Amino acid sequence: SQLNRVDEAIADIKKAVELEPTEQAYKDFQSRLEERVATGERDKAKNAVIELQELNKEGKHEEVLAKFDSVEAIATDDLQGPLWAAKANAHLALEQYPEAFVALEKLWAADNKPLDEGFFNLGQQLAKRGKQNEARLAYEKALESNSDFAESHYELGMIYFYDDEDKVNARKSLERYIEIGEDEAHVSNAKSVLAVMDK
Repeated sequence: SQLNRVDEAIADIKKAVELEPTEQAYKDFQSRLEERVATGERDKAKNAVIELQELNKEGKHEEVLAKFDSVEAIATDDLQGPLWAAKANAHLALEQYPEAFVALEKLWAADNKPLDEGFFNLGQQLAKRGKQNEARLAYEKALESNSDFAESHYELGMIYFYDDEDKVNARKSLERYIEIGEDEAHVSNAKSVLAVMDK
């Protein structure tokens, strides 16, 4: 142990416990050694996740993705959130949206956050940036998680109508919103678009 050959020390103390199973001092020493190993592994994993975060800040997103699997292999449960956040951020920065959505699902599941709200909010951010196709994908993912997420139906209906010129899906989404939506302004807008389609 003093030579920092911890694996060998643990093997030795396990043998000592096997030979003297009633010796509490041996058992206590084994516990301390095993905790030392666990702490070292946790610190290593934490530092690896921090490195991914720093690489993202430096714009080295490809490097984040290249190192991700090796970090995932050692990451403890408490690091799953920041680990998947790093991967999601890298994919988003590289505009790899399907891959980003998979990572975001893992992130929100690790943090016990609702997937429908997460994807809806992401869709809103993407739409504000003029990325309507990606926003549509995010709203569709929200509905995969919760088919009654009314505002996703509304936003999809508008994208289908104005951006995709897909009147069939626009009608389905907007009619569904009128059934379950609670925002009066959105209900009115949905009815107006349907009226235009009926002309």
